[in-house]
Amino acid sequence: MVNPQKPILYALLALAIVWALASLSFPFGWDQGIFAWVGNTVVDGGLPYRDAWDIKGPLTYYVYGTAQLFFGKNAFAIRLTDLIFLSLAAFYIARLAAKLSGPKTGPWAAVIFVLWYASQGFWHTAQPDGWASMLALFAIGPLLTNRDDPRSYRYLLSGFAIGLAVLIKPIYGLFAIALAIDAVFRYRKDYFRLFAAGTSMMLGVIVPFAIAVGWFAYNGALQVFVDTWLVYPVQVYSPAASPKAFSRAVGLIRFAESGMLVSVAWPVIVVGAVSRRHECSRTFSVLLAWVFIAVFCVVLQGRFFEYHWAIIIPSMVLLGTKGFTALFETIRNERRESSSHGRGLIRPMVLTFLVLVIGLAAVRPALDAARWTAHIVGLVDTPSYYSAFASAEDARLAAKYIREHTAPGEKISVWGWDASIIFESDRNAVSRFGYSMPLIMGKGTLQQKQLREEFLSAVHSDPPAYVVVSPQSEMILGESVDLTDFPEFSDFIAQNYTEEARFGKTLLYRRLAR
Repeated sequence: MVNPQKPILYALLALAIVWALASLSFPFGWDQGIFAWVGNTVVDGGLPYRDAWDIKGPLTYYVYGTAQLFFGKNAFAIRLTDLIFLSLAAFYIARLAAKLSGPKTGPWAAVIFVLWYASQGFWHTAQPDGWASMLALFAIGPLLTNRDDPRSYRYLLSGFAIGLAVLIKPIYGLFAIALAIDAVFRYRKDYFRLFAAGTSMMLGVIVPFAIAVGWFAYNGALQVFVDTWLVYPVQVYSPAASPKAFSRAVGLIRFAESGMLVSVAWPVIVVGAVSRRHECSRTFSVLLAWVFIAVFCVVLQGRFFEYHWAIIIPSMVLLGTKGFTALFETIRNERRESSSHGRGLIRPMVLTFLVLVIGLAAVRPALDAARWTAHIVGLVDTPSYYSAFASAEDARLAAKYIREHTAPGEKISVWGWDASIIFESDRNAVSRFGYSMPLIMGKGTLQQKQLREEFLSAVHSDPPAYVVVSPQSEMILGESVDLTDFPEFSDFIAQNYTEEARFGKTLLYRRLAR
């Protein structure tokens, strides 16, 4: 009799591979476009924050810049880089699952991990938060499977991986708590070794941050680095999200409604946690800390974007794999004990959960893979294929138009979130502000006043050839915003520019000849 598990696994693996190929065709979302523009500034010899303004950690832009150096200045480069990171993480999570839950679970864990990641869609993949989840995996994973005393450098390397995640978002330093819990369980009776492990871990966490501080200080940009990456998010960006506990609770509930995969997986994950608790209290405690820290990081940010939840995927896959293993073991025991109470009830329940988890993980990747396949075989033309990617096609066409109607030395300005237009048009921004968030947020604050004055000085001294007016992120801003919210810039456009082209909701204003 054919084991039905293998055909299902092979089908899911084939889906993951086709999705991976399809992902190489994905365009930029708003965030990826911003990161690509800043990364390109780095490639051209500039610095994040000083020469290209954004609030993500510096590691993000250097990864994007490195991708451009190796694979070209295009969306393909970062999608390929993201795929390389995802593949490495999938292979590693397969090894971890095999050691924690049995050798047969490894391939399942890997393919569910890839599909769960893929289910975020083009907008939420190739995001630094996803890479932070992989860094947490490489930091915490080796300690989960090491029953003996780790080598002296293990906590140093794990701390270093967490330190790299800190260079994406400072709050990810909280994952060091999971490392500390592991050390306490191992060395609670040996204070010297506990101190040594803790010191090694903290040194590893600090080193990447120290390197970043030294780099920006060496280039005379330490103050702008601190002001933009550390001060601005605390004083301007974070307060724009509701700080109320009730609103954060509502955010969790809304995610539970929309993030069905997580909601369905929870019961199995709880079973996995309980099973792990009976086998090894140390790995149970570390995994549980991993989950709670991830959820806390999401709640702390208070925005509940889908990619924020990427940080929780590895730990939930490992616990879910263990949960299903424990449940199937219960089914086998049930078969042996024919007189057991409630015989036959567990199997259909477990299979239902398994189908739901796999189905919910696979549905969006399957749609992406199907659309791409239809495009490749000629059933869907290129404009129709890319029109399905939200506003990405409008931005791509606007960039193409600007590239064809300007000379290489001319500059542009974007009032909106589509910094990808700057990157894909291969033209420079008129200022270090490639998108409009810093000019809109923090209404009435000193930061907004200073940033607007800097921007206006740049556009008056060197007027851009085109001003692009594209949609704003109402999800981030919490309100509808247009040019009238920046009257000085609105007047500047009215006096010096005329609308020349329109692509969907993206308007192009050309500078008037004088």
